[in-house]
Formats: sequence, C-alpha cells, structure tokens
Amino acid sequence: MSGYGIDDVPHLDLNRDEQASLDAHDAEQASLMAEAVIQVAEDDQIIGPISKLKAHQGTGLFHRAFSVLLFNTKGEMLLQQRSGEKVTFPNVWANAVVRIRFTALMRWMSKMPWVSNGLQCVSWNKN
Repeated sequence: MSGYGIDDVPHLDLNRDEQASLDAHDAEQASLMAEAVIQVAEDDQIIGPISKLKAHQGTGLFHRAFSVLLFNTKGEMLLQQRSGEKVTFPNVWANAVVRIRFTALMRWMSKMPWVSNGLQCVSWNKN
C-alpha cells in the first residue's frame, strides 16, 4: 500500500455534541473518530458512509470491517491489548488486527496475484 496514508481516508464532519463527547480523549485518537466507514444493513447491503464514532456509539451500527486472527502451530491465537488511549474499547484484549478501512484493503488486495475472487464480507453485531 505504498503511498497510502491517513490523509487518503475520507472524513465526515462531527456535530458539536459528537465533538464534545471526544474532549476527554487524546486529540489524535479523537480525530480518527471522524473517519468515514461503510454502514451496512444486517444482510450486508450498503447503507452509506457514517463516522467511526457513530458506528461504535452505544450498541453500535453494522459496518464493514475485517479482523485478522493469527494462530501458531499449537492452535494458540495471538491476542493484543488495545491502548488505553483508544476511544473505542480501551485496554481491551482483542484479536491481532482489526481494520475498518475496507476500501483501502480492497485496493491493496486487488493487487495481490493470489486473490482471485476478492474478499468475503461478514457483518457482525457486537451484542
């Protein structure tokens, strides 16, 4: 993904209340909550862009994301503890990688010769 950076991620304007809800958080982490993600219905039909903040508030909304699960030869899964600075799920133990920048992933994956049919999208309700 050479040449791809944070400035390439679309951002949405947060309203005053949404901005105020982030005041107590690290400024860089708070700014990332304006990133646009793809909201989907439970059947994975695209609804449209929403902010990362809106996708994770309260019970959350379905949105495109992907997770990477890494296992060793013993079948043990690698876990990582999220930073306490994170706005969403601080200090939570989680899988190896989670990303919501799905369009960037798709662009990157499309350049891989071993990817023939793209990626399967799975919506998951965190409740």
